[in-house]
Amino acid sequence: MINELSYNFIAPNDLRVTPQKFTSQGYQNYPILGHSDAIIRVKKQIEFASKLPFVIFLSGENGCEKAAVAWHIHHLDKKEKGKFICVPVNLIDAESYKEHLLKSLLLAKGGTLYIEDIDDLSDGNKDVLTSLLSNDDFFMKLNQDKIHLVISCSKKDLSHPSQQWMYDIFGATTPQFNFHLPPLRERAEDIPEHIAYILSSLDIKLDITSSALSLLQHYDWPGNIIELHRLILFLASFCESKITAKEILDLGIIDVTSPPFKDELIDKLLSHQLDIYDHLHPSIQKSLNFLSLHFLDEICLEDVAASAFASPSHLSFLFREHLGTSFKPLLNQMRIEFAKRKIAKSPNHSITDICLQSGFGDLSHFEKMFKRYSGCTPREFRNQQRKKRKQAYVS
Repeated sequence: MINELSYNFIAPNDLRVTPQKFTSQGYQNYPILGHSDAIIRVKKQIEFASKLPFVIFLSGENGCEKAAVAWHIHHLDKKEKGKFICVPVNLIDAESYKEHLLKSLLLAKGGTLYIEDIDDLSDGNKDVLTSLLSNDDFFMKLNQDKIHLVISCSKKDLSHPSQQWMYDIFGATTPQFNFHLPPLRERAEDIPEHIAYILSSLDIKLDITSSALSLLQHYDWPGNIIELHRLILFLASFCESKITAKEILDLGIIDVTSPPFKDELIDKLLSHQLDIYDHLHPSIQKSLNFLSLHFLDEICLEDVAASAFASPSHLSFLFREHLGTSFKPLLNQMRIEFAKRKIAKSPNHSITDICLQSGFGDLSHFEKMFKRYSGCTPREFRNQQRKKRKQAYVS
């Protein structure tokens, strides 16, 4: 059995907000966590937006921390000390939405009025908002009462067809600042900090194994932070001391045969970092270990099966079931990726030498497999690498 690392999560210290309990305010006070390039840029944009007198348009997929970003813009604005007032998207009828909008406008004096997810509004509620925003008295009220207006939507571009009604109101002449909150899948390295915050805010002490964390970091998170929060709460409800990969896979939401997981499998095999796969069948673990050590040798399915104490037919079944591939394609992909790395490192080496060093005994077969898994011939790839190296040298 391959040993597995385990992460003990401690609440992160965020510079902006002290970790707190989740309340009826939901994700409004949620901190802007992480140190990825994407989230560092967002933190800078929040500071910048807090100093502007313009309308702020904030875009991001559903489930992202848009309400939290709007709240932080308000929180960092030192000019006024009014309230942060949110106009939610889920008000059912136009009359209720209109009443809430007008009441919110009065309550937001000296503070921030946040209008949530305008592209998810019903047609009736869009008409109400359009009527209000088209009224000059509304903007006079904003100026007189020193109200900062923040509007969120899911589309990056205000001129997108779904946002045309809003673009017709603000157009290109109204002063505004637009910025986008990237989805969680584009800042996966920040996920450990979010898990730590979620658990610590609820006083839950729970570890998570490295294989479980890897699964979560490669999931595409269509529901973003809200989905992550709900998933961690659900796992915490029955995991006694740690969250393991098995518990996550048992939920059935993650497909380990999808391209991101296959790409990671090749990389882990080449670097012999296999601890994240110890949740798989023991025969698969032994097979992966054997492949990682001997993929450049002349090996066949029978050799791998013998190392795993399994029959070739049963091992083939396990490969398809757990890895979504079979032995031969996996072996060829490992060798081609190894060849690509050798070419990238030494683009002046001959293709024949690279072929032999990568475990292939036949040049034509090597070129065929290279084209299949890379989309180009070895020589084309080598020329690309030479060009990149030349450009890097010139720059």
